[in-house]
Amino acid sequence: DFILMAVEHHCSALRYASPYLRQDAEFALAASSCDCWALRHVSPELLSNRTFALLAVGRHGRALQFLSKELQNDDEVVCAAFVQNNTSLEFASREALIQVLGIRGWALRYAADAFKRDLEVVKIAVAQDLWSLQYADEEVRGDMETMLEIVERHGVALKYASEELRMNHEVVLAAINADPAARQYAHPDLWEDKMFVLQTIRQQGTSLASVSCELRRDREVVLSAMTQDVWELEFAAAELWYDGDFVEAVVARHSHALKFAPEVVRQHRDFVMAVVAHHGSLSFMTEELWQDREVVTFVVARDGRLLQHA
Repeated sequence: DFILMAVEHHCSALRYASPYLRQDAEFALAASSCDCWALRHVSPELLSNRTFALLAVGRHGRALQFLSKELQNDDEVVCAAFVQNNTSLEFASREALIQVLGIRGWALRYAADAFKRDLEVVKIAVAQDLWSLQYADEEVRGDMETMLEIVERHGVALKYASEELRMNHEVVLAAINADPAARQYAHPDLWEDKMFVLQTIRQQGTSLASVSCELRRDREVVLSAMTQDVWELEFAAAELWYDGDFVEAVVARHSHALKFAPEVVRQHRDFVMAVVAHHGSLSFMTEELWQDREVVTFVVARDGRLLQHA
């Protein structure tokens, strides 16, 4: 009783107990009831006893760290420790850890750092729970082959890729192809890269709302986007509408697309008359221009049927 009182007061006191007491299961469990660190001084034979181990980890999951290597590899013992205290998983063997991750991928969070760098271990966790990828080591999340394999199946996993890979055309495009929502996790610098933006537009119809202001002024980029969806012209830079070649290309693709031009452009008489002369489109004309006698006269002279729009 005196030894037990001493141990309960300070767990290291167990080292001074007799060999008989240090191999007594009941005494060892009582001694470790307040602090599992008392198990450091329990006999090796007891720490290799499976029955004792299950009782110990059932009380203190982190008691797993003091058990024999064989018991740290025992699925039942490891699971019992994990249920009692999730953080005990850092003491599990690789094989036992894999068994846990096969049904609880998120438990990678509690694995030892060495296993968070283990590609096979991480893939098993991710296969069970995609979001466990966030707990993988930066080295794994920066491995191009591994991340390509993952984002090709789960595009949004790009969120946890290294910064370098979130700037990589191949990885990001693979992620976006798998899930367009992945574009939100691409590195911001990519939306200033014309080649990348054109690729995403052609493959996934990326919105101009995502790209840099500079690329919204780029004729090729905007025309490529409007070819996918004419409503993308809403995001075109205003100055593009003063580019005659751009306007010509827009109208050639969609005769009613000029309605997306800024009002200040649509109110410009010379612009309107030039468009009507080439395409006869009136859907974009402002109310103010319909009150302009010169414009209306010009329109009717081109095609009297257009007067019905006045």
